[in-house]
Amino acid sequence: MGDPTLEKATHITRTVLVKSHVKLSSFYKKTPCFLQGRSLMGGSKVGSHRGSRGDTIIEVMLSIVLIGSAVALAVSMSNHNLNIGIGTTQRSQALSITQGQIERIRNAYINNDPVLNSYKSNQPYCILGDGSTAEVDAQDSKCAGLNGSQYTVSVVYSDATKIFTATTTWISNASGSGQDELKLSYKLPG
Repeated sequence: MGDPTLEKATHITRTVLVKSHVKLSSFYKKTPCFLQGRSLMGGSKVGSHRGSRGDTIIEVMLSIVLIGSAVALAVSMSNHNLNIGIGTTQRSQALSITQGQIERIRNAYINNDPVLNSYKSNQPYCILGDGSTAEVDAQDSKCAGLNGSQYTVSVVYSDATKIFTATTTWISNASGSGQDELKLSYKLPG
């Protein structure tokens, strides 16, 4: 009996070989004797003992390579899927925040709220939870890390086109640049 881990790895390797219809016996029948470790004079296998059932170093190394490759592939796929999930969650949260900014503007328009005039600014701002605005460029701006989040929000109004553009940015590991951005626009009717 040998090492149980080694025996299991060898068993897995042999199972893979059998399942892929590779039969070692037919391989050995077709293989020249010098490749099988026998001498050309008809002697026995080099370094083998009668009745020995051990594995060669090649079989062991092959099984280690196969198992290592399978583990590396599984870890790589798992890491990729985790990054995709994190990126999707971040984008979903950013969309919710950006939609909230646009909804406040839309509600002010629908309800003829005088606060709409304060929203018509061509300087970047964000709308806080109480409906007031805060400048993005101000020192210690509340627009960066809005409501304690990792997102920075900016709303800009274009008087010429009557379009509000809300932009949310955040640091992301999912994109190659490290920063993602989401924009939504709302045009005033009329």
